[in-house]
Amino acid sequence: MKSSQMLAAEMRKTKLPHGFAAFWYIGQEGFVILLDGRYILVDAFLTDMPPHRLYPPVMDAADLDFVDYVFCSHGHDDHADAETLSVLPRVNGKARFIMPAAVVPRATGFGVPPERITAAVQDSPITLDGLTVTPVPAAHESIHMDDEGRCEELGYIFAADGIRIYHAGDCCPYDGQTERVAGVDVAMLPVNGRDYYRFNRNCIGNMDVREALTLAREAGARLFVPMHYDAMRGNTVNPAVIVDTLYRDFPEQQFKLMQPGERFVFMA
Repeated sequence: MKSSQMLAAEMRKTKLPHGFAAFWYIGQEGFVILLDGRYILVDAFLTDMPPHRLYPPVMDAADLDFVDYVFCSHGHDDHADAETLSVLPRVNGKARFIMPAAVVPRATGFGVPPERITAAVQDSPITLDGLTVTPVPAAHESIHMDDEGRCEELGYIFAADGIRIYHAGDCCPYDGQTERVAGVDVAMLPVNGRDYYRFNRNCIGNMDVREALTLAREAGARLFVPMHYDAMRGNTVNPAVIVDTLYRDFPEQQFKLMQPGERFVFMA
């Protein structure tokens, strides 16, 4: 596996023509996305948590001083990460932080300056230097709203240069979801599922493999990218199950099963 500095250097050196995007998987639901010349960091989980983590973080937050935007889908430790939120503001003076309003106090508590934070609201697009980001509700078992009717968990559709990438965050299927994300090119979806026993030990669940693939197909996603299946002990899915389900019941669906630290280049 590449070192953090080698991986950061690869990200910096990656140059793409128009109509291409690149993304790097950095574990759990974490990605660095290069879209139309901007670096987008989503749900980076860079805190080591032995023995709960099955592998250490593939990057150090201090090496991400070049990213332009930092997104958190919700306030759980593996999505609004302590290492990311405490280190990045000190080493990166330009990055903007975008997250649900419910996560803002956590971020400021880790040292993110309030003036660098944008509180995202479902179905209210955000324009960032030509990049359009549409926050969509995420049902983490169910949809949770604050007192002002804002979703406490979100997914995001990133759109630029003719490419639309949907990162679902932690999410289960819900009415109206397919319509909201229809036409995305890339669907990054959790697949670890949920059950009574995990819920009772406060392990809040997500869609399972079949649900994620059904959403990808119904939304017309050209590429399915599974996530949230490999990092945390007791909350994993054997990748063979993902591939078996694809080949048996969704043979038409293109997919990319990524290794931590791996880069993938997507063409519009």
